[in-house]
Amino acid sequence: MLLPLKNIGLIFILFIFLQNAVAQITWQQKADMPTARKEIADAATQLNGKIYVLGGKDHEGNISNVFECYDPGNDSWSSLAAYPIPVWRSSLEAVNGKIYAMGGYQSLNPFPFAPTNEAHVYDPDTDSWEAIQDTPVSLGSVATVVLDEQIHLIGGAANNALSSHFIYDPITNVWSTALSMNTSRSGLSAAVVNGKIYAFGGYFLSGGVQSLSSAERYDPSTNNWTSITAMPFTKLGISSAVLDGRIYIIGNENNTNILEYDPLADSWQSLSPMPEDVNFAGAVTLEQRVFIIGGGAVNLQADGIAAVHCFSLEPVALEEIEKPGSIDFELFPNPIQDKINIRINVSYVVDNASLDLYDMQGKKIASVYQGSLIPASSIQSWSIPSHILPGLYYFKLCNREFQSSKLIFKIE
Repeated sequence: MLLPLKNIGLIFILFIFLQNAVAQITWQQKADMPTARKEIADAATQLNGKIYVLGGKDHEGNISNVFECYDPGNDSWSSLAAYPIPVWRSSLEAVNGKIYAMGGYQSLNPFPFAPTNEAHVYDPDTDSWEAIQDTPVSLGSVATVVLDEQIHLIGGAANNALSSHFIYDPITNVWSTALSMNTSRSGLSAAVVNGKIYAFGGYFLSGGVQSLSSAERYDPSTNNWTSITAMPFTKLGISSAVLDGRIYIIGNENNTNILEYDPLADSWQSLSPMPEDVNFAGAVTLEQRVFIIGGGAVNLQADGIAAVHCFSLEPVALEEIEKPGSIDFELFPNPIQDKINIRINVSYVVDNASLDLYDMQGKKIASVYQGSLIPASSIQSWSIPSHILPGLYYFKLCNREFQSSKLIFKIE
């Protein structure tokens, strides 16, 4: 396929269609944690290229206040200042150079395991913890995500599963109440893609543990939770990670495979099995890899493990589209200064297409267009946001029929 480009300056072009591509997972084993642990599903995060893991239950079954850091640069772990209280199934998020911990359980039995409402912030510059405003309720097994530099605390359990949704503002140190989920969920997982929050699985108590396959999406612009396609299996004790705009669910209840959710297509596929069959493991995306950390058996009886594995995605069954004129993707001028003109011509209707701008590290910088493409020639102008710095970027066009189409551009 030929790509007509105008006003070309310094340019390197990579233009690939991956039609009906299936992602293949490539696994690597990394250095074990110093402290074997389970019950850390939401208690792992990344900051400045390092992974941090908090608390959990150690190899001897004791509640831990251990706080450890993994450096992928030299594949090594270090111990940091202990958390002020021993806690398991707590939550950990990084915002603006600091790490925030909240909630969790302080007892091994009986249920509800003495949930706490304590919350603390960690400063990596001083290797120290400081108390912050308590969470609105005492709870554990919660899911947290960061959206617009605020922490969303979703679901979890006190005396039973909750549908609650709270938001913490690190700048003001204040909690606020947001719209609750449609379904009460404990042991769930949540992720953010394109400014929306996705919540998956979990469980509630009703004559025993009732696990869930359902999932829902929160749109902050409409303040609304909407049901989305359920997971293929009921799952609790799961963790999740986002890679290249898709969400990966980790947790082996009913199925040991990694599940991949495509928000654009609202569809699931099952990938390869996890190297270790564990639940309540930590999961973190870093450097285009998903790290799975520790965890324990589904029956909660076996001790936690120290193992760390990571996976990256390799597309297979690639087929370059050779239908001249079926899709013409043109951007000009190149390099860009103030705005870019976009022309996308198709000979058939393409539903749920998106055109996004990424930096060369694979981080999404801006959404340029989202919607259907129809067989008509049109040019749209897109003004470059002022926060985007000069450098090389790539535009990616994708939908459920093809994985990606890329053009690399220079912004001056």
